[in-house]
Order: sequence, then C-alpha cells, then structure tokens
Amino acid sequence: MSISNLPSVYLNEMKKILGSEYEAFLDSYSRPCRKALRINTLKLDVRDAAAFAGEFGKKTGFHLTPVPWTQNGFYYEEEDQPSRHSFYSAGLYYLQEASAMAPAQILPVSPGEAVLDLCAAPGGKATELGARLQGRGFLVANEISAPRARVLMKNLELFGIPNACVTNTEPARLLERYPAFFDRILVDAPCSGEGMFRKDTAAAQAWYPEKVQECARMQREIVTCAADMLRPGGMMLYSTCTFAPQENELTILHLLKERPEMELMEIPYDAFRQYFSEGMSLEQLIRLGYLDKETAGELNADLTQTCRLWPHKIEGEGHFCALLRKRKAGETQKEQPGEAAWEADETHGVGRAGKTDRTYGTGRTEKRTGAEQSGSLRKTDRTYRADRSGKTDGTYRAGRPGKAGRRGGAGNMSRAAGPEKLQTNEMQMIQDFVAGYLQQPQPATAAETETGNICCSQGDMTLRAEDKAAARTAEDRLAVLLREELQKGRLEVHDGQVYLMPAGVERVPGIPTLRAGLYLGELKKNRFEPAQELAMMLPAAPFPSGGLQTGAAQPLPVAEDVKEDVEERYVCLDPADDRLERYLHGETIPVRQAGQNGWKLLCAGRYPIGWGKLVGGQLKNKYPAGWRIPG
Repeated sequence: MSISNLPSVYLNEMKKILGSEYEAFLDSYSRPCRKALRINTLKLDVRDAAAFAGEFGKKTGFHLTPVPWTQNGFYYEEEDQPSRHSFYSAGLYYLQEASAMAPAQILPVSPGEAVLDLCAAPGGKATELGARLQGRGFLVANEISAPRARVLMKNLELFGIPNACVTNTEPARLLERYPAFFDRILVDAPCSGEGMFRKDTAAAQAWYPEKVQECARMQREIVTCAADMLRPGGMMLYSTCTFAPQENELTILHLLKERPEMELMEIPYDAFRQYFSEGMSLEQLIRLGYLDKETAGELNADLTQTCRLWPHKIEGEGHFCALLRKRKAGETQKEQPGEAAWEADETHGVGRAGKTDRTYGTGRTEKRTGAEQSGSLRKTDRTYRADRSGKTDGTYRAGRPGKAGRRGGAGNMSRAAGPEKLQTNEMQMIQDFVAGYLQQPQPATAAETETGNICCSQGDMTLRAEDKAAARTAEDRLAVLLREELQKGRLEVHDGQVYLMPAGVERVPGIPTLRAGLYLGELKKNRFEPAQELAMMLPAAPFPSGGLQTGAAQPLPVAEDVKEDVEERYVCLDPADDRLERYLHGETIPVRQAGQNGWKLLCAGRYPIGWGKLVGGQLKNKYPAGWRIPG
C-alpha cells in the first residue's frame, strides 16, 4: 500500500507514538503482507510445529513456516492457494492473519471451561477457542450482526465444533442471563482498524479522525459488560486491531476504574514477549497528551503488561492485547496469585478434568425483568441454527413444505410444543448409524506412529475406560467424545431434526440463537438422514495397511479416473482428485461401485467433506446448497 493513500492525521499520530521507529514503520507499508493459516487441532495434532510444517507440506504441496507465537499457525506462500485445496473444505485449517492468532493463543483455555467470545464473527478466534476445548465444556460465540453471525456459524460447523452455541444479540442482553458466569472471555472489540491498513485499503479509506473516539465509547460499553459476565477468578482477553491509545490502553484504564475488581495480568509466555512490544505506560500517555496528570494520579496500573504487535517488528499486522483477571471476594491486588491462577479453579465447578456442575441456560438463578417474566421476549427466542440457505427463519429448521413429519403429522411444529420424545428404536437407529464411523482407539505400532496412519478397528457404542487413555490422536479423541455423548443419550428432537447437546449446552430462552449443540440429522419415517454438521464432526476414515495414501498432490491419471478406495461407509478420493471439486460445486460424481447402495461419507484422503448417496455407481450430491462453491 502506498503511504500517500494513508490519512495525514493518522500518520501524524503514528509519528508522535513511535518517535525514532516511525521511518521503520513507514517502510513496512512497502513490504508484502504475509499470509497464514491455523491448523484445526480438533482434527490434526501439531506436537512439533517445524516437523508438522514439513509433513503437511508434503501432503498438500504448501510451503509452510511456523508462526513463532503459536503452536499451530503457519505462514504460506502466495502460490499455495490453500483455500482451493480440498483439505480446506474438510475443515483442517482456517485462513487467518498471523497477528490475529495472538489473542486466542494468549487467553489460557482448557477443556471443561465455559468460554465466551463476545464479538466473534467471522470466527477466526472462536474456532481456535472451540478447538482448544476439545469438545469439553462449552463455547458461546456471539455476534450482534445477523449476516456476520451466519458466517460465524458456518465456520464453527466447518471446524466440527460440537459444544458451541451461536448467539446473535447485544452484550447487555447476554449479561442479563449470565452475570459472573464464564471462566474465560475473549473480547476482540470492533475498532477503527488502523492495524489492518497495510493489507486492507478499504479500512484506510473508511477511517476518519472521529472514528477513534466513536469506537472507544462503544468498546468501553462492551468490555464493561464482558467483565460483569466473568466469574471471580476468571480471565478475560481484550484485543483490537488498531494502534490508537484511546481504543487500547485508555479503554483498559476505563475498565479498571469502573470495575476495580479487575486487574491486569502479565502475559507469561516468553514466546510472546520475544516478538511483541510492551503497551504504553501511564507516563508515556501523559507525555504524549493522551492522559492528564490529574486523572493519572488516581490510577495504579502497569499498562506495560499489555502488548502491542507492530508490523515493522514482526511478520504480521497491527494488534493490541490485554489480559485481565477478576479478583475473588476478599482478595486484594497484592494477593494476586501466581501461575496457579492459570489453572481452572475447581471450586466453581469447572476443572481441568472437564467436569462441570453448571448447565448453560438453566444452571444459574438470575433476576429477570418484568418483560422476561411476562414472556414478551419469547418472540425473539429464535433458532438452533439457520436453514440451509443461510437465512434465519425463526424456527428450529422448518420441515420441507408439503411433506408430512416423521410421524405423519404436519411438516412444521410449533416452537411452543418443545422437544419431541425420542423413541427407543429411533435412538438405536441414530446410535447404530453414527457408531459405524467411530473407530475404537488401538495401540499404534512404531511405523504407524511415525507416519500418523493409525489403523483402528470399528466398534460398538460401548465406552470403555481404556478408550480415553488410548485416545492418542485428534481423530481418536473425536471418536471417544461422540461415543460418550451418544451413550449419555443427550439428544433433542424438534420436528424430526435431531440435536446432540453436549454437557453444559442447553437452549437459551430469550436470546436469539442460531445454533446450540450439534445437528446430527433428520428422522423421516423409518430412516435417519445425516446432516452436514455431523460429517464435519466425524473423525478421519480408518484404513487398513496398504490403504489409500494421501500424500500425492498430482491428479490421478485419466485411465484411473474412477478408481478410489471405497470402504463400507466411505468414498475416499485422493485430495487432488477433480471430482472433489465437482462435488463441492454440487454435482453428482461417478465412483466405482463397491458394496451396497446407500449413504456414504465422502473424504479427501481420510478427512470427511460431506455426504452422498451411492446409487448404481453414482454418488448423489447431498452437500448443502448454502455450502457449495459457486462455479
């Protein structure tokens, strides 16, 4: 981006803040922006970033180098085009600017915790928080804009996150339901976007001097609401993608003044401090005219514990992060706990073992307004998720027009009727269908561990204690999680649509909700039709020794056009097979008939992409219309 296109008022502010570093900062605008992706650790394990970059690069043809402040982030080169690779549609990674990975990395999140991403669209940070929960506890991902909330929901579903609730409301309304509730909160606040000017010309064109103060006022309302939703002992990460002190350090000062129980925490990881810069101190803010001495004299905050990401110092764009903690009752600032504060506090019901005594939506008694008590807010109690076109229709997923429901009634069902009772034979039908895709973890040989191609046998829904210990890989953990939840029978049915509700995830009365739990599929008469969301949650396909290899990055020869490894329940194509692209466009694709007709899980290599129905050598396309790639 040319410096001549940057607002002069903005440049003057940067010169005042940066001083001797200003010229280096300007030079950064002449350098190309590095692009990056973040691996989905629900589906792939990243134990050694450098080794993973080499191995995954061989499978995909990507040129990857680790983002140093993350475990699972990698830069890629322009020619790699990862959005066009079939693994992208399998939810194996998310395309995200490297600096934007920092907030979710800094906030310590562990399985079993209650986590809120308050300004979550489009989902870059929410997908990482959800992956780190590993299906335990729950994530509330909120977005006030309805169109952006639908994009957020799609990205969470693509990542296969089962324990998420997507809401579409303002922070104050969430606060009415969940005061002092969440263990971890991330607030990536709407901002003036100065840190994105280099990569986004439109952001620079939309900037004007008054926008900084407008955003700061909004941010202070949001972050104060967020602090009130944080439980004592809980932690919150506030972030922006701007350089303006009014939106960063001064917003943190406002919060500390309004909520004295909140305190700044030092970002503890050496990897962060090595690449990030300290925030501006009180003395700097006074000297540069952002804060007057009288106001500063009332405050006692070490703002250098916050951090700034500068594009002239790292391979990334501009960002600001502040980590805060809410003190417990009777705890003074001098009694701030050390590293123990980073562990989940089992006294409030959520520990690192993933146990919880809270139920989202029903586990906390709160005061209700007269409007809520009278039921006037129930008209906004919308949907479990949007329909397949991506439009929220205010229902649980309306049935197909003109078709009877699964028991012969009308296709649609009143929300007031509540969940339907699941019959024993229906429960068994669902469990049998899903169980076929859940392998039992088996001890790996040395060769399998080295290649990552671990062969697993099929098993029933019986959950064995040793399964958890054997769950070495991401796909093993997914299988164990699904078997656990299905065995508990936590299923809800609305107009034939079946939802798996992991522990802690419940309906949210009075809150516009696009999704809660995992949509498994639909019951129709005497059959079960699986949903796309279930496909994205299922673990990778197991292969016997000598099965399909996923390393080839070249198209199959023409003579081999319809050759693939077809298992009983899977159609597995080479990741570079052009039929995968045709499927993603919505086409029916030819396959070599192997076994019976019926539902098949289409995979890119071993990784699920979506459902098809095999009939006479043709895989009929069941990819949702709203997910298809235009083409």
